[in-house]
Amino acid sequence: MVEIIFIGSIFCSLITAYLLLFRKISYQTLSDYTLAFFLICNSYCVLSYLLLVSNWIIEVPLFYKTGAPINYLIPPLGYLYVRSILRNEKLTQKKDLWHFVPFLIFVINYLPFYLMPYQQKNQLVHAVTQDLSMNYLSKDGLFPEYLNYILRPLQVGIYVIFQWKLLINFKKTSLDNPFIVQTNAVLKWLKVFTWANSGVFFSFIIIILFVVEAPQLNTALDFIPSTPSIFYAAMLLLISSYLITHPEVFVGLPYIKKKLPVTDSNFKPEEISTTTDFENEIQLIEQYFNNNTPFLQSNISINDVSVALGIPARSLSFILNNHFQQRFTDFINTYRIRYVNEKISAGYLNEFTIESLANSAGFSSKSTFHAAFKKVNQCTPKEFESSLAN
Repeated sequence: MVEIIFIGSIFCSLITAYLLLFRKISYQTLSDYTLAFFLICNSYCVLSYLLLVSNWIIEVPLFYKTGAPINYLIPPLGYLYVRSILRNEKLTQKKDLWHFVPFLIFVINYLPFYLMPYQQKNQLVHAVTQDLSMNYLSKDGLFPEYLNYILRPLQVGIYVIFQWKLLINFKKTSLDNPFIVQTNAVLKWLKVFTWANSGVFFSFIIIILFVVEAPQLNTALDFIPSTPSIFYAAMLLLISSYLITHPEVFVGLPYIKKKLPVTDSNFKPEEISTTTDFENEIQLIEQYFNNNTPFLQSNISINDVSVALGIPARSLSFILNNHFQQRFTDFINTYRIRYVNEKISAGYLNEFTIESLANSAGFSSKSTFHAAFKKVNQCTPKEFESSLAN
């Protein structure tokens, strides 16, 4: 059962990371990359543990201990992701490199093991699979292995505090009311994300308390390997599932298109200006659809409209969802049905069939046309034509 959770979490998180990195039809943002690498690092660490407890590590001994330094990338990536969303950051800052010093230290720490001859490393991995306590008591690096069980919880706890501080200090009242729905959706996601990270920290606390209370160290060591890894796997499954089922959070907060020169030293949430409310883009969209009638193309996509208007597809989707309160397909079909209504009112059906009219309006199938027509007009085409006669 536990293995299923591990495999499921790895699969879902890698799918989500792929969507963040490669399936965008517009520009990438710093937050997308940060979250993608956060998910990838977590997946690798969970996979490393799965290989160890399942004894599959015997087949790939070179992977042993490679996930240990990567654990120190996860907390800062989580913090930087939340910060990049709340502060609309577009570029990394040089001083952020300090967040990754622990990772570099532990890479150096394990260099003697990484450079160990293959035969010797293979023997060690076989020994570890026979007794997992060796994974926690052996001295594979320059530092004692137990140092991980002090520094990792400490690092996770510090960055969880940083994340909650960002969320608490963020003043959502500084955002325009027309975008409050999107704002609340993104803030809810960031709280879910931060609670998931908090759960990992609590798992470390449980381990520490258990070890202190355990009458025998061996009993504690039986408990140590599973708890944080299960929490990591559960966290991955939670946040990747949430993202897949709530794709609107990818757009970010309503000031997504503003470029704010934000640094830690001068940033004040209350100073965020969101006077930019997409008025120019809204006007451009309406003019384009009224004057160019792109909706008459049967295979038109949001990417086609994005390129034609010079508006990033994510921003275009955000405007349609929040200002016009329609998905792209419904928005297109609304214009098509208006076109159909005008044609019927002008007597089009006196010479041509309803199927011909549907095709000319850009509908690819009869069923799609009738569903869209009824959704907009609350009646069938024949009923609409009869109402005009009356």
